[in-house]
Amino acid sequence: MGARFLVVVLVLGLGPWLTAAACAGGDGSVLPTAQPPSPTPSPTSAPSVVASAVAPSSATVGATVTPLESATASTSPSVLAPATPTPTAPAAATAPPATPTPVPPAPTPTPVPPSLPSAATVTGTAANRWSPGTVSVAAGGTVTWSWSVPVQPHDVTVSGLGSSGAPTKAGSFSLTFRAPGSYAFVCDVHPDMTGTVVVVG
Repeated sequence: MGARFLVVVLVLGLGPWLTAAACAGGDGSVLPTAQPPSPTPSPTSAPSVVASAVAPSSATVGATVTPLESATASTSPSVLAPATPTPTAPAAATAPPATPTPVPPAPTPTPVPPSLPSAATVTGTAANRWSPGTVSVAAGGTVTWSWSVPVQPHDVTVSGLGSSGAPTKAGSFSLTFRAPGSYAFVCDVHPDMTGTVVVVG
C-alpha cells in the first residue's frame, strides 16, 4: 500500500510539469496555440461601438462634487386637478303644434230684393194689350191704368179688388195694393187683354 501511495503522489506532483513539456515540444520551443477562426462579420450587422473609459483628471481627483440644485429638485410627477365638466342646459321642450281653431263658415247673406217702386203705370194699346203685362210695387204702392184708343173702348177689372167701370175710349183707373201677393187684371171687352200686379211686402 505504501508503494501505491507513492505512485499517486508522483503523478499528482509531476502532472503540471509534464503538461508544460508537452506544450513546449521536444526541443524546448513553445508550440503555437491554435486560435479559433475569427467570425466573418455579416454585411447587415452594424459594428459594435465600444465606449472607452475616460480616466478622471488629476485635477478633479478628491474634489467634492456639489450636487446641482436642479439635481436635488423633486421629481415627483405633477398631479393635475380633474377638469370640472361644464353643465349642459337641458334642451327646451318642443311645444306641440297648435291646433287651428275651426272657423265657422260665413252665413249666406239673405238676398235683398231690389228696391221696388211705390207706384207703377200700365197703358192699354190699340192692339188690345196692356203694357207692361206685369208690374211690381212695394206693399202700399199704387198702380194706375190708362188708355186712349180711337176704335174700341177699354176698361180694367182687378181680381177681388175693383173695376174701372163701363168701357171708354179714353180713361184711367188707380188702385193701391196694401197686402203682398199677385193680382191679375183684365179688360172685360177684350178677354185676351190681361196682366199681373206683384206686390212685395
